[in-house]
Amino acid sequence: MQTPKQSINKEEKAIVAENAMPADWSPAKRRQKDIEARWTKKHGKSYFGYKLSANADKRYKVIRKIKIST
Repeated sequence: MQTPKQSINKEEKAIVAENAMPADWSPAKRRQKDIEARWTKKHGKSYFGYKLSANADKRYKVIRKIKIST
């Protein structure tokens, strides 16, 4: 699942890496930033977002399990 790309500077990136939120961000900016999504590469192309895994029953066409991870 792709999410909008984030643009943060080095200082903010270091704070986010410690699972904290920069103090100078306004409440509106905090709502806009997704600090849990991560970058990954697949077939030479970069993606920013989450990994979505789904387990479905082929016979009954029912989704049994969904897992979303970073």
